[in-house]
Amino acid sequence: MIELILLYGNTYEKLQGVELMVYDAIIIGRGPAGISGAIYTTRANLSTLVIGRFDSVLLKADKVDNYYGFEQPISGKELLLAGENQVRRLVQRS
Repeated sequence: MIELILLYGNTYEKLQGVELMVYDAIIIGRGPAGISGAIYTTRANLSTLVIGRFDSVLLKADKVDNYYGFEQPISGKELLLAGENQVRRLVQRS
């Protein structure tokens, strides 16, 4: 189980509403490192909460060409979305 929370200043939006619960892992940051951590914790069947802002500098990057596994440049937004989609896919499988 994973819940993504996006922070906008002093407000937040839950992407998947769940009752109050205890998590096995809480990850601060929804950039590549945070999403990568969520992939590992999800694969380990740990309930995971990812807390992050939606104003990542990576969202403004037109071209990222130094990230492992991509033969062609990718935008920062595409990179973040691909990681989040991978986590969601893993959650649906479990």
